[in-house]
Amino acid sequence: MTEAIQFYGMEVLYLPASLRREDTLYKEDILRQFATTYPITVYINDVMGWRGTGDFMSKFGIRVQDKLSVKVSKAAFANVFAATAITRPNEGDLVYFPAPMDALFEIKFTEHEKGGAGGQFYPLGILTYY
Repeated sequence: MTEAIQFYGMEVLYLPASLRREDTLYKEDILRQFATTYPITVYINDVMGWRGTGDFMSKFGIRVQDKLSVKVSKAAFANVFAATAITRPNEGDLVYFPAPMDALFEIKFTEHEKGGAGGQFYPLGILTYY
C-alpha cells in the first residue's frame, strides 16, 4: 500500500496545529498556530469531484463545504514525523494541496483502527494507512 500511495499519490503539505491557549471551560483551542509544514504523499480517494454539499450562501456569508477523502501510509507518516511527538494525523490539522488544486483542507476525521478481531477485512489483518 505504501508503494501504491507513493506511485499514484501526490505530494501535499501537512500543517500540524500547535496548542497556544486552551479554553478550559469549553475544552477547545482558542488560538491555534500552524508554524511548521511537512511534505508528505497522499492518495486521493475521490476522483469524481468534490464531495459535500458545495457552496452555501446564508445571511452569515458563504460557506464552502467541500470534502475530500485521502489515504496516507502509516509507514511513510512515521518516517516523516520520526523526530516529533506526532504519531498520527490529528483532527484539526491542515493539509494544503498545491497547484493545480491550490486548496487547504482541515482534517475532520482520521481512521486509525487497530488490527485484531476488528481487522479481519484488512490485508494482513491491520489497516496500513490512515
